[in-house]
Amino acid sequence: MLTIEQGPTKEGFVTLHLAGHLNNDTAGQLDEKIASALKARTVQSLILDFAGVQFISSAGVGALIKAVVTLSRREGHLYLVSPTPQVTKVFDVIRLAGILDVFTNTAELDEYLTRIQKRITENDPDFNKY
Repeated sequence: MLTIEQGPTKEGFVTLHLAGHLNNDTAGQLDEKIASALKARTVQSLILDFAGVQFISSAGVGALIKAVVTLSRREGHLYLVSPTPQVTKVFDVIRLAGILDVFTNTAELDEYLTRIQKRITENDPDFNKY
């Protein structure tokens, strides 16, 4: 079972809070929720809060990859925050670090986003390195 609750949309971001198991039975549910959240054209990026995810299977990983592809077509991003140790281990084992932006918590994500915006507003020629 997987529960997904949508947080408020803020400045082009939507946050989805997940709890339970992201597996063959629930990956479609996540796909549908992401598609629904992205119907608003003002949404550029999606934050998935994984604090309550206890298990992820290959189907769950596939749903995340699909979201990355969908968002990249919109020039958006997928950010994962607060993954549990077991989910982090899965990401490490299948080497998703280069594909997914994973943060230990929302404060770390906010710090990252602040740095990016600061570089852009200061016209830093290297801002695309992020």
